[in-house]
Amino acid sequence: MVKRSIAFVVLAFMICVISLTMPVYAQTTTVAILPSSVTISAPGETVTVDLNITDVTNLYGYEIKIWYLNSIVNATAVTRPSGHFLEPTIDPNNFYSPKWEIKNDYNTTHGRIWIAYTLLAPESARSGSGILAKITFKGLSEGSTPVILNNYPGAQGPVKLSNNQAQPIPHVAQDGSVTVIPEFSTIAITMFLLSSLAVAVAIKLFRFRKPKMPAK
Repeated sequence: MVKRSIAFVVLAFMICVISLTMPVYAQTTTVAILPSSVTISAPGETVTVDLNITDVTNLYGYEIKIWYLNSIVNATAVTRPSGHFLEPTIDPNNFYSPKWEIKNDYNTTHGRIWIAYTLLAPESARSGSGILAKITFKGLSEGSTPVILNNYPGAQGPVKLSNNQAQPIPHVAQDGSVTVIPEFSTIAITMFLLSSLAVAVAIKLFRFRKPKMPAK
């Protein structure tokens, strides 16, 4: 009995030591375009993606720049949806947004979205995960473009997060992509219908000419 008691004490001590010495891995705050890959069915059509944040602690404000190929898509809207992650809860006017713009002609190759937003006192900082904004893209021509959040074109990185003490929040950023597929043209539809008709006629002719087996 004494031996069992000693063994139990030793085991409990070992578990305690292991739990104290094991490293604690903090969750990484991530800013991402979701879904990460989307398709626009034809030039002229649109798609909407989420600008999402995950596993953040005490977020109070952000500044984010996003780039895309302006020959493939244009951004048509950037909105903060109802219930977005930094929506004020005390007073709907308890926020400040010094920048909220779309420049589809940022340069000869890229468009740029630039948004900045912060809560104002007495609002509290937010922790957890949610949507910061929704972005709508319109397809212009066939092709694919990255939706760039990560280190383009400056060394500082285009995503900045801060807490309610105006301190930066470490994070990672994940890019997305938008693909515009070619429109199924009227000529293509006509050729498909003609081909289908030709196949149907050929089948009927084959059945008509097929010799009948003599009766036994």
